[in-house]
Amino acid sequence: MKKKKQILSFALSFVALAPFVLNACGSSAKKISFYVDDNVIQVIESKGNEEIVLPEATEKEGYYFVGWFYNDKQFYGNEYATSDLTENISIYAQYKKYIHVSYVMNGGTYEGTGVPGELADGDLPDEYLKEGQELVHGDTVISKDGYAFGGWYTTATFNEGTKIDMPYYPTKDMTLYAFWADADVTLSNSMHLRYQYSEYNDVIAGYVLDRYNGSDTEIDIPADYKGIPIVEIASETFKSNTNITSVTTHNNLRIINENAFSGCSNMTKLVLADTIENIKDNAFSWCRSLNDITFGKGLKELSFNSFLATQWYYSQPEGPVYINNIFYTYREGDNLIKEYEIKEGTTFIAGRALEGRVKLRKVTLPSTIEAIGNYAFYNSTKLKEVNFPEGLQRIDQNAFAKTALTSISLPSTLKEIKSSAFNGCKSLKTITFAKGMNAKLDYDVFSNTIIEEVDVPEDMTDFMSAFSDCTTLVKMIIRSKTAIEFYSVPDSLKTIYVRKELLQEYKELNSSYADRFFEIAE
Repeated sequence: MKKKKQILSFALSFVALAPFVLNACGSSAKKISFYVDDNVIQVIESKGNEEIVLPEATEKEGYYFVGWFYNDKQFYGNEYATSDLTENISIYAQYKKYIHVSYVMNGGTYEGTGVPGELADGDLPDEYLKEGQELVHGDTVISKDGYAFGGWYTTATFNEGTKIDMPYYPTKDMTLYAFWADADVTLSNSMHLRYQYSEYNDVIAGYVLDRYNGSDTEIDIPADYKGIPIVEIASETFKSNTNITSVTTHNNLRIINENAFSGCSNMTKLVLADTIENIKDNAFSWCRSLNDITFGKGLKELSFNSFLATQWYYSQPEGPVYINNIFYTYREGDNLIKEYEIKEGTTFIAGRALEGRVKLRKVTLPSTIEAIGNYAFYNSTKLKEVNFPEGLQRIDQNAFAKTALTSISLPSTLKEIKSSAFNGCKSLKTITFAKGMNAKLDYDVFSNTIIEEVDVPEDMTDFMSAFSDCTTLVKMIIRSKTAIEFYSVPDSLKTIYVRKELLQEYKELNSSYADRFFEIAE
């Protein structure tokens, strides 16, 4: 009787375990089917709890493979690495059409240098690009005898607004057309034009008026030649031409360069087009008879010397002189200013506007200021106090060099400080960079100052040449989130503090100065 009870007990135990055994043994593999269009190219069986090895996708002419997708989401193969696969699933290949770009050379050609593997001479080849990929040959140098390359256009009629600028990312199939301009032109009025091409918007595309061999007394600058704008007057083009009595410019002109009309002593009248943005140093200086000037509405930048020694300048009343939104200068007469507040609404301070003002001690800048020109306050040796408001974007070369500034606080909006802007400020000890400031500092910005410490905000990465000759600088904190390579470090700078996680990388990038790097303690 005892034995029967034991057998029955074992039988009941087996019955109790049976569901678990059957469940473990009954789990079956599921099918994963991979489709290209409507065709199955591979079927894989899996129970899950493993990574799925994806098949290679079939090539399709004119298309590129994006990935495998399941329920509108990309399938990478690791989705069931730690879970069961409980049903059959279908995975579909997704393709996108290549963007096809072709080039129409319009008589131009590519000429290689003979290096193996280069493009063949002749027409540029068609390109097949993936979505988001940059155009490859949009900046390849091509040529045509007697012409200057004027860029690629998306229309054969070269309509305004259809020129592309590199880098360029096509979004659809397109044909690009090469535009060719006469490289050098001499007009019937003896004005000579040369064409300049702008590839990356670093210069203005169009014709530059660079020579004049005529004898006209009334100069009228054309707006364009064959529909191509005349955008600049080059340096010294009309310099010391005593025949000239008047000059009229037209829309399209953007820049009048240094000494373009200087010394035209018989010029009395000047009409400046609304499109002119910048009149550079001495452009009309020593035009002694010039008293009638019409300023265009678009003028943004100029130098005090632009109109030096003209009747127009001498006719201005004592006190501040403004041209549009530009502070041009301050006519002191017998009263040497010590403090001056530039009026609200001013966006630019002219180059050399208050250069060499030996009594000037304080300047208040308006909230509207955007840029300060070259040498604006240069050698104003008593100037000790200047505010730099938010909104200021650029400080030009030598703008505050050789002033008496002791401390400066620079705003987050600054984008560039040009070379030697504060060079020779022998009392300048303290610089504060606003958090978020991301300005490029050119070489020698702070040379010949007495700065001892500087704290560089995390967004600034192009600044070291500004301190290359700072012989008193002993400590620098760099908060950048990426390591920066330095090409020169002042001998006095013995401690450079950087983020802990970048310390070793800084030492490797700057091995000559490795012993000067330490981690920021705070």
